[in-house]
Amino acid sequence: MNEQEKEILLQIDALHSFVLTSTPQILRNGYRQMTDFTLKSPTELIQQIFSHLPPEENILLKSVNRRVYQSLTSIAFASQNVARFSPRQLATETTAPDALDRGLFKWPEEYRYAIVEAKLKQCWRVEWYARWRLQGTLGPALAGLTSLQVLDLGENQLVGAIPREIGSLVGLQRLNLARNALSGVIPSELGNLIGLWYLALNGNQLSMSIPKELGNLTNLETLYLGGNKLSGMIPAELGSCAGLQILQLNSNLLRGGLPKEFEALTKLQVLYLQQNRLEGELPAELGGMANLKEFDVSFNNLSGRIPEPVQVLPNLSTFYQKGNKLTVNSLDRERMLRIRKCDV
Repeated sequence: MNEQEKEILLQIDALHSFVLTSTPQILRNGYRQMTDFTLKSPTELIQQIFSHLPPEENILLKSVNRRVYQSLTSIAFASQNVARFSPRQLATETTAPDALDRGLFKWPEEYRYAIVEAKLKQCWRVEWYARWRLQGTLGPALAGLTSLQVLDLGENQLVGAIPREIGSLVGLQRLNLARNALSGVIPSELGNLIGLWYLALNGNQLSMSIPKELGNLTNLETLYLGGNKLSGMIPAELGSCAGLQILQLNSNLLRGGLPKEFEALTKLQVLYLQQNRLEGELPAELGGMANLKEFDVSFNNLSGRIPEPVQVLPNLSTFYQKGNKLTVNSLDRERMLRIRKCDV
């Protein structure tokens, strides 16, 4: 071992011990002195020394001075750094995130790209939901998960926008981002995921309109968008999702009428539209939803007579309409007695 290599090892040990034993206040005030050697060191030497430190430590230390920042802020260095602390064999599925995986949502973007490349690019299934309590944001680095078929990040503590880049994961079949604190719009690029059969975005803070491009998802069987702040009209294009069995748009700010195009949803079994601002009459064309079992339009601004084709839907077992101005006559009421749960 030559003198330069000995010096590198000493610097690595000193930096590593300093980060591990320091409080945030000491780190802010003292680590500049620890890294004075970087001011005159070549970039290659700085990167060589810091690459031996865990990524989370480098993220703390990269702001020590401009020289270190410039040396460490690159995808190339992040890739080298992450690769040193990653398993040698790429994962094909994962249900338990480690420290590096958590960095996919919290660390600078160059590290997120490096994590995908070093660990996850061959994964077909990522299921990190509920009990893992993931924090942070989604980012464009997710577009590197090109083998992904299942992405389940539901019931975590993720914030910010849904990145448009997710729309490039054309092999995706199941996408669950439900019950986080995501905000912003539903990207229209999700309409590119034509193999998707399950999409859950409910229980977030998503706003603006439902993109009409979701009508491209002709293989979709389940669509959960309830419990957001979505506004505008229900896109008629959703009537093109002929395979839909469950459609939940409840508890939003949706307005306008129900699309007549829903008559094409012949496989639909559950339709929840309650607690919106829907108005107008129920279209008679809804009678085409022959397999519908549960239908809830309560607490909207609907009016007029409940159409006979809806009253006689053959499989309807639940129909709630309270909080509207819908009407029925005595014959209608008798006709609807067969519906097991009905508040008419």
